[in-house]
Amino acid sequence: MPDLMRKYTYIILLCLCPFAARARGITETFTDTPVVSALADIGRYAGKYRLQFIVSEMDGLSVSRNIMADNALEAVKQLCDGLPLRVTLDGRNIFVERMPDKATCISGRLVDSQGKPVDYAAVGLLSRADSTVRTGVLSDEDGAFVLEPDSADPYMRVSQPWASRPVTLIFLTERPTLGR
Repeated sequence: MPDLMRKYTYIILLCLCPFAARARGITETFTDTPVVSALADIGRYAGKYRLQFIVSEMDGLSVSRNIMADNALEAVKQLCDGLPLRVTLDGRNIFVERMPDKATCISGRLVDSQGKPVDYAAVGLLSRADSTVRTGVLSDEDGAFVLEPDSADPYMRVSQPWASRPVTLIFLTERPTLGR
């Protein structure tokens, strides 16, 4: 009887080992490591996520930090914190992209009258001379956007044709002249 109990105990322990290993999460230490290498290391733990980034955008960036996270998304956010990188999640895809230099960009957030983010609104910079669209982006799920002006005197236009709620802009950098 004791041998039978011992066998059952071993079987139960063997069944629980994968869960115990999974509960540990991700623990990595990076010391002056290129961001590309660090992202590749974290990508090994991606599980249900797909980690996507453009290698050439990460040139010249390195990181030194300890990562302790429950999943790949949390680990990538910890890795990129304080770097000029933006982490977004779209379904199961984790996108990491380099942010433009703050000296040459306009960033902000779109919110409605209740302070809720206005997601996927078109934000564009137009030329004052002929009102042609010079550059544009969609706001993300948090209403955030970043634009890189290509001329010294642009004006901004926000378009959200599928909704009639008024939009408020909260600027994080320079405040351009707003159009309608």
